[in-house]
Amino acid sequence: MGEELLFNNAHAKVRNTVERCFGVLKKRFYALATTLRVRDMQLASKLIVCAMILHNKCIAMGDRGEDFMEQPDLSAMQVDWHFDHEDNDTAGQQRRRSLVQSLCQYGRT
Repeated sequence: MGEELLFNNAHAKVRNTVERCFGVLKKRFYALATTLRVRDMQLASKLIVCAMILHNKCIAMGDRGEDFMEQPDLSAMQVDWHFDHEDNDTAGQQRRRSLVQSLCQYGRT
């Protein structure tokens, strides 16, 4: 159970960072905050990658976007982990165990 808690904490930290990054992109490029008006998913993914590249270029040029960024309300975020220990044979559960083991081995080196 301790390994799962370690994994969950690491996962929550990474997920929080990724979600904040998406939030910054959505604030810089309003079209990402609304529905992209394209039907082709390949084109949609290219537009998102393009937005990321442009965002990184803006940062490189000194525009960090402070005028539109705000601090997230961390108290509003709630992590509610539910484990279904009875169903341990699913592919997702097997992948999760593999990730937990990898994380624990990495932390011991």
